[in-house]
Amino acid sequence: MQKLVYITHGLDIGGVEVALISAIPDLNKNFKLRVLVLGSINPQLIADLSASEKEVFEELNYPIIAYPICWIFIIAKIKEINPDILISSLWRSSLIAGIYKRVRPKVKYFAFIHNTKFFHFLDEKFSKMALKKADSILVDSVSSMKFVKEIFSGKQVSVVSFLTNHGPKTNIVRSLEDRKKIRFLYLGRIHRVKNLGLALELIKFLKDKGLNVCLDIYGRDDGDKENVKRQIIDSNLEGECFFRGQIPHQDRFGLFRDYDFFIQTSDFEGMAMSVAEAMQNGLPCIITPVGEIPNYSSDMISAIYLNKYIDEKTKLDQFNKVLDVIHTPSLYASISRQSHLEFANKKIYSESLIEQIK
Repeated sequence: MQKLVYITHGLDIGGVEVALISAIPDLNKNFKLRVLVLGSINPQLIADLSASEKEVFEELNYPIIAYPICWIFIIAKIKEINPDILISSLWRSSLIAGIYKRVRPKVKYFAFIHNTKFFHFLDEKFSKMALKKADSILVDSVSSMKFVKEIFSGKQVSVVSFLTNHGPKTNIVRSLEDRKKIRFLYLGRIHRVKNLGLALELIKFLKDKGLNVCLDIYGRDDGDKENVKRQIIDSNLEGECFFRGQIPHQDRFGLFRDYDFFIQTSDFEGMAMSVAEAMQNGLPCIITPVGEIPNYSSDMISAIYLNKYIDEKTKLDQFNKVLDVIHTPSLYASISRQSHLEFANKKIYSESLIEQIK
């Protein structure tokens, strides 16, 4: 059995991390697996893994400022394992894997890129080093693939599915006609880039139209919760908008059947995993078409688009699209069906990743 080392950053609840955790059982069955974590591990994230699966993880939690020295110890750890296959995910791991590939050129190295832009100088420097050294490049979306090909050509680039669960084979029959209250779901970080203010504007618009609506906000505070709270109060939406806290990642699939719409009005996204999972479960999504989203959805066919930068008239027109969907049962049902079909029979992350490795 081949030895596989997967290097990543700290493990907390996020799209990249959740996808990796979902693949651990299958990776552990197919390879002698070790996961080197360049940071800390959130115990909640790995709570459902078996004891043997938890043993594949090792924390190498050095501060960034110490990397000019501590990379030597991390490389020594990888040498000790002597892997046949090496995967790096995110920029710090790109630095380590790039150095190791230089030291042990025979290792089969996969560089995993999740970005559609570089976030800072070190991200750009070490990601480009990884692209140069890698035998093969993995990405999590078509938009990431386009980004990689724009900055680096000449190597194979393969898209790995980031779905973590197989969706339902048949779509849940949804109807708003018997709803006393129309329920909206947000599931993600509470961060300014998520632009929750636009979602609140939509909820207020629908409330002012006489609809009984509510928005439940699930996710951790990532710096913007107090601002969102103020917007809720200023908009007189205390009776319609509620913070529900952070939910264990394995429980999020149970949420989709309890709501009528999923809403995500981000300024920037990559793959937007929560959107894909909501669509996979047939939940109509009200979304800004950013990042990978336009590659797996279509406005008023499998989703409802709200553009990011819009004047007041255009914003009103787009809010009225949502109102039309609410008042037109056949349109609501059609969007639900099409969103489910978009991800029907797609491979999940572990299947797709193992296929690329082998």
